[in-house]
Amino acid sequence: MVIRMKNAPDMSGWLVASDIDGTLNGKLRYMPSENEKAIKDFTRRGGLFTLASGRPPESMRRHYMKVSAYPTPAIFLNGAGIYDYRSEKVLHFSPLDKNAKEIAQDIASHFKTAEIIVNTLERTYVVRPVVFGVGMALSDKMPFTVYRSISEVPAEGWGKVVFFAAPPVLRELNEYACSLQNTGCRFVIPSPVTCEMLTQEAEKGRAFVILRDMLGISPEKTGAIGDYYNDMSFKEAVKYFAVCAQAPADLRAQADYVACHCNRGAVGDFLKYLSQYSENS
Repeated sequence: MVIRMKNAPDMSGWLVASDIDGTLNGKLRYMPSENEKAIKDFTRRGGLFTLASGRPPESMRRHYMKVSAYPTPAIFLNGAGIYDYRSEKVLHFSPLDKNAKEIAQDIASHFKTAEIIVNTLERTYVVRPVVFGVGMALSDKMPFTVYRSISEVPAEGWGKVVFFAAPPVLRELNEYACSLQNTGCRFVIPSPVTCEMLTQEAEKGRAFVILRDMLGISPEKTGAIGDYYNDMSFKEAVKYFAVCAQAPADLRAQADYVACHCNRGAVGDFLKYLSQYSENS
């Protein structure tokens, strides 16, 4: 339970970002009340709070509005871009190169059981769905089109490609993808069943630094919290990097703070920690 401290410190000048799934929200995709209360308290005391997710902007919208992150821009598609919900404008976007389609086709041809999602800013393309694809597209609340082959997907404006497979297949897929030469892409594992292809510039941490500089925030007053390997780039981008208690052990070992389990209000726990630090500094 997150308790607001008496004479709680002023948090003006602070910027904190949170992952959504498995961090802001619990494992059943609901947000614990402890998080909502703590975020409102943090922003009431002058802090800036935002979200940094693998989701596209429209899919993030309802989560963003629920935590009253407005007017701080949000980081989308695992750092591929920054979106301002106040002006409804993309402030920064690093799309995949046109050769991304050829690379995705190569991977798809070697791993024929993998399902694929291609995210653009306005639409999601689902390729050969069996278990994950359509369900993920529906949960994203995005317009989507289903195709049998990735060759049918329009090649323009790709922000991210997601490959879905059972963990043993996914490990092989990731090893193969990372072995490809001169792709101009990076591959990350945001969950045990997904591998994502992004441009080299797309990292949550890198996007956070861009946003921090846009807002004129001191590096000394920054924090971020996540739960998986796609959140690790925050480590070098913020002063205080936190992970949820259920994060892999190697991430917990590198974090500045290990919050409680996401089901119990990890974001609220982290904000309380930052408030205590600010009060004592």
